[in-house]
Amino acid sequence: MKRISLLLGFAVILSSCGGNWEPASPDQLQASMDAAERARADQARSNNEFAAQSMAHHERMAVIHTGQYQSGPHGGGGHHAGPRGGGHGGGHGGGRGQCRAMSASDFNTFQSTVNGKSFDDGKLEMVDMVTRSGACFSVNQVMQVLKLFSFDTKKADACVMFYKTIVDPQNWYQVSNAFTFSSNWSTCKSKTTG
Repeated sequence: MKRISLLLGFAVILSSCGGNWEPASPDQLQASMDAAERARADQARSNNEFAAQSMAHHERMAVIHTGQYQSGPHGGGGHHAGPRGGGHGGGHGGGRGQCRAMSASDFNTFQSTVNGKSFDDGKLEMVDMVTRSGACFSVNQVMQVLKLFSFDTKKADACVMFYKTIVDPQNWYQVSNAFTFSSNWSTCKSKTTG
């Protein structure tokens, strides 16, 4: 610190009066060093907060992408068991009722990710990726995501992807409310329930 102070002692600053160059006073040097140290500490604190938020986000997305959700009462155990249970030696195999709807926090992260995509094709890719991972959704969650799409034709495509993941098929009819045109709902319905 003495070496830095010594070097800074020879520094000059532009005086605020008339633009004359004058040697820096010890008080000015100390104030300058204190301000620089505070700025470094603020930047380090900001970087640490951003890193922590980023890590938490990536951990939540990893859960979504890997489908690590709890099995319901009919699933469970077994080698290679997925979020719907089953696998070799466990549960009854795939099917609805064996998977719980995505938790609120995971769903909020997923919904924000989908909403962050500028175009419907990008949104559709996210839906495809997460529905293939084994994640499950309630009809209410499906409707919230469908409302993020700009075009009904893309909503119909997403609707078909979501159908195999819903945990409450008795409420599937409610999805019709997410469509602007009944013809697109009919397309979705014909590809899912017949």
